Amino acid sequence: MDRGIIELLQSIFCFLSRVRDILVEAFENLKDRRLREVYDVFSMMMLHFDKLHQFLRRISKVNEDSCTERDVNVMYAPEIAVMLRQLQNIALALNDYAKGASPQSIIQIIYTMDSLVNDLASMIEKLLRQV
Repeated sequence: MDRGIIELLQSIFCFLSRVRDILVEAFENLKDRRLREVYDVFSMMMLHFDKLHQFLRRISKVNEDSCTERDVNVMYAPEIAVMLRQLQNIALALNDYAKGASPQSIIQIIYTMDSLVNDLASMIEKLLRQV
């Protein structure tokens, strides 16, 4: 596989690791509020997120300990860089919503997050098919 593609996958993995930390914090906030009605939706979204995250870890042969603050190389895939920023923004919003919004609002933002995760997985799949 092209070295540039591997570096791109590594940077995506590292970026998603930071997003995952935000999502874990959001879940802690949901747990503190005892919003059990959103647990199943959140768990399903995290299942999709973690599957993608682990796939990237395996294919790029990188671990979280070796991640540094690096941006996604937009030269290879600017649409993926945009998608990752959207994921980060939605995760930050979810974290804020988890602190005080209604369960229905939280569920809607979780569905948005899940949709973005699935779209990102599709983009990565297309990228890997081109290699």
